[in-house]
Amino acid sequence: MKSIVSFVVLAISMRAIFCIVLVAAFVTGHHPTWARAQDDSLIVPGVRVGSVYLGITEQALYSQLGGPSAVTSSPGSIAYVYPKLGLYIYIDTMTHKIFEIDVAQNVEFHTVGGLKIGSPKLATQTQTQLTEAHENWPPLPGGYERVDYKDGLTLAFTPNATIFKMSVWVPGGPHF
Repeated sequence: MKSIVSFVVLAISMRAIFCIVLVAAFVTGHHPTWARAQDDSLIVPGVRVGSVYLGITEQALYSQLGGPSAVTSSPGSIAYVYPKLGLYIYIDTMTHKIFEIDVAQNVEFHTVGGLKIGSPKLATQTQTQLTEAHENWPPLPGGYERVDYKDGLTLAFTPNATIFKMSVWVPGGPHF
């Protein structure tokens, strides 16, 4: 009987401590982040752009974002265009899974370091710790440049050296 009473007292004490910690955390603003990833605008190289993850199926994308405004295709891939979000999402026609996500017009999406559409090229040197891939891509016409990073990020720059497109792709996988 004594062990049952001890257990009940311990359970009540643990619950009280948990409630006190939660209330204190809420009051001080140090509460745990329960927000789902889709509630943010974060670009994570090799992983996701906001709520859209690499590797999810075409069907999951439809469930999440609805139908695209436009669809284009090229051998091996389909591109879904969501202009209101500023996203171009590329799906492998064999697996029906996302292998690349491009951010073009949306300045809300950003990396942890703060890189976003319109950031100057100089900022990439201080705001990213990623390793360049040094892939042998042909130069882009008109003075446009691109830099690929091994972790699954490509930055494309205008002739005046600002980011105009950011691409997240599966590291080691195909990308444009």
